[in-house]
Amino acid sequence: MLLDWEKNYKKVSQAKGLLKHKKEAMLAHLDAVRQEWDG
Repeated sequence: MLLDWEKNYKKVSQAKGLLKHKKEAMLAHLDAVRQEWDG
């Protein structure tokens, strides 16, 4: 039981990490686009 919970927890934490990484990449991309428009 506990092992299944640990596996699920690791999957969830990995998914959250990927989402956070994608969000940061998207924000960085938006900043770059904004700078091009301002420039």
